[in-house]
Amino acid sequence: MVDQSVHDPLPEAGVPPARPVGLPYAEVAQGLRETSSDGAAISASAIQQLRTGVKSNPKLQTIKALADFFGVPAGYFFDDEVAERTRAEIRVIAAMRDQGVRRVALRANGLSTSSLNRVCPVNG
Repeated sequence: MVDQSVHDPLPEAGVPPARPVGLPYAEVAQGLRETSSDGAAISASAIQQLRTGVKSNPKLQTIKALADFFGVPAGYFFDDEVAERTRAEIRVIAAMRDQGVRRVALRANGLSTSSLNRVCPVNG
């Protein structure tokens, strides 16, 4: 069953790589104003209230703006499966960065699955 509560929009263990962990609420609010395609504005205090659970029913416009800002699907904030899948993808990206494989990944762009399997065999 899907948890109907809103997931923490600024999770400590899963902030998308494009945004640093612990970004101050004021910077998130400013970033939302600057990057929102539909002019969504949300205050730093409203973001803090969402994160702490004081405010638990954000507008769709707010969810979309936060999703765009953090580079996650909107479902990340309220669908457990989407949130977990997104966090898993973020962990993979972080691990790739840690292992210095970004260059390899960029070079592998466009290779077929069989070619990728020859270059990077999967260990089960």
